[in-house]
Amino acid sequence: ELYYYEENGENYIVSSVAKMNDSILNGVSKNEKRYVMCHEIGHGFGLPHRDEIIGNRDLGSCLDYTNNFRENMQPDSSVDFD
Repeated sequence: ELYYYEENGENYIVSSVAKMNDSILNGVSKNEKRYVMCHEIGHGFGLPHRDEIIGNRDLGSCLDYTNNFRENMQPDSSVDFD
C-alpha cells in the first residue's frame, strides 16, 4: 500500500506498507525472502521495476524479476529518482 499526495502535478510519498505473506514465502530460501522484501520496500520508496523478464540477463537489482535472488539483493544505482 502506498499513500501519497499530489501538489502542483507532483506526487509525494507520505508512507507505505509492505506486507510479506508467510503462506506464500513458507519454504522458500532465505535469499528469496530477502529479495522479495527488498523488492516490495523498493516500491514503497516509489522505485519501479527495472525489468519484468525473468529469463534474461540479471541487472543486479532487487527490482529486476529474476530467479537468481542471491545476486539481486539491493536496488541498483541506475534508477532515476527525479
